[in-house]
Amino acid sequence: MLEDVVRPQFSHTHITMIAVPASSRSPVAGSDPPRAQRAEGGSLPPIRTMADDLADAARGGLTGTGPLPPAAAGTAPALSTAQPRQVVGLPADARPRRRIVPVLLLVLPLVVLVGVGVWVAIRLLPRSSGTVADSIPSEAQAFVSVRSGDAQASTLLPGFFATMNGLQAGQVAGASDITYLLLPGPSAAEPVPAILVRGIPTVDLSASPALGLASVSEGVLITDSTNLGRVRAFSGSTWGRERAFQRALHGLPAQPPILMAARPGVLATLLQPFFSHPLSHDASLVMAIVPSGEGGSASVVARVDAPSSAQQNASSSAGVTGIRLAATLPHTVMMAMEYPLRSLADVLTSERIPSGLRPVAQALQERSDAFGNLLQSFEGTAILGTLPTDTAGVRDVVALLTLKPGGTDTQSSLRVLEAAGPAFGPYLTGSAFADAAFTEATYRDVAVRYMNFGSPTRALDYAVVDDLLIIATSRSAMHAVLDALQEAVPTLATVETFRVLAETVDQSAWSFFRGSTALQNELPPAYHSMSAVLDGLVLRPVNDGLYTGAILLREPPPPSATDIPASPTPAPVLPL
Repeated sequence: MLEDVVRPQFSHTHITMIAVPASSRSPVAGSDPPRAQRAEGGSLPPIRTMADDLADAARGGLTGTGPLPPAAAGTAPALSTAQPRQVVGLPADARPRRRIVPVLLLVLPLVVLVGVGVWVAIRLLPRSSGTVADSIPSEAQAFVSVRSGDAQASTLLPGFFATMNGLQAGQVAGASDITYLLLPGPSAAEPVPAILVRGIPTVDLSASPALGLASVSEGVLITDSTNLGRVRAFSGSTWGRERAFQRALHGLPAQPPILMAARPGVLATLLQPFFSHPLSHDASLVMAIVPSGEGGSASVVARVDAPSSAQQNASSSAGVTGIRLAATLPHTVMMAMEYPLRSLADVLTSERIPSGLRPVAQALQERSDAFGNLLQSFEGTAILGTLPTDTAGVRDVVALLTLKPGGTDTQSSLRVLEAAGPAFGPYLTGSAFADAAFTEATYRDVAVRYMNFGSPTRALDYAVVDDLLIIATSRSAMHAVLDALQEAVPTLATVETFRVLAETVDQSAWSFFRGSTALQNELPPAYHSMSAVLDGLVLRPVNDGLYTGAILLREPPPPSATDIPASPTPAPVLPL
């Protein structure tokens, strides 16, 4: 009703609206008479205006809910029958709402989303490894980093500078570390060498006009000036921020004096001269080298990521025995590898066998009885080795397999398996020789059975000497092994590199790699500094692609007059 007056009362926490019926209001002096006295004929009372309120206030009789003003306190108001006041609740949608609830509803999901985002970023985004790799562009195909201050590690630096168009050690004096890089070149087969130095703001290239500078994260990159355009187009990402590289560092020493890494294609190129068959390009390498300070030797921890190849068995009770057997090989051996014979059998029956050997494995399995008898006659270990040939890039393969004394008739099983010999033709030569057959000859009073694939330089020869089965892929390789067994020529035991590294082998399988001039001659020029790291290397598998071992670093060449630093004239640094 219009005559009802809704009066708000305020408190510090609530607003209460009190509806007071007009009939219950107490009249004060000067106020309008009661409704019953005015409502003649049932008409509505006049509406109060602000002027009425001001007049009442002037007389001290303004209607209110509190006590009367002091001036009117002595006036006895005419009382009427009062009705109790009623508290009327407002509709829910008319009540003042707190704003904290909708704010929380907005803020809480936002906080949750931010928290989840931070967690995902920590888990998924690559983080800095804190090594020199944080300065190496992701586009680099390989690198060898040498920390300054280590005398043994510094023996590698002359090899780095030799491929850099006249760069001298004095020009990078004061660097905290020096890294040799392989950068993309005109083609994938032609990488371009570069040097990354850290710890100095710039490098004086006045004596090397063919070289140019580019700034990278926390370092200066030196490369052929014709390659600077490619360098400036790099993405800015680094090896150190790659998750795969960070995973590969697990188990390796932190901040080693020498750190080496290679993408799959580069690793295959570096290792190809040691093998007789093409290597797959799916294996990458990260290697930490810690010099021991004795005779150029250093300990090695390496991780080889080769997803498409079977892992070598890490445990073998014939590690030292295998070294003694390998020592009887010719001194020209470039690579030797021990396989526990059970592992060799696993390789031939594995689904992950290299594609080139699948026809061989199938041919052997088709003669499973003879093949099984031959496998049972093996004992201990097998030694695989590669020998150089007169043809660049071609290696002869030899194998020494120990047999059980007085075992089964090995010769009979071998004669049955001769029918599988033609399957080796495509693997060794790339061509099929379906009509090839074995012939027998004698060398140094040893009966040698052989099958030629076009010529004696590509063949399959085998012989049994006492308790040893010898297999070779050429006539000359077979003769070299027989000569070494009878000590008619120097053996691998006479090679100092092999003797030193053999002392590090325990009861585990191993692989031996030997540096040589022939090795460097068969590699592209940019790879020479990478191969210069190696004089000799022994690796032993641990687990899941992790290897430990020892390496011999090459001695530095004698200093020359060209090593004298030129006068400092800093060259400009080109931003990436």
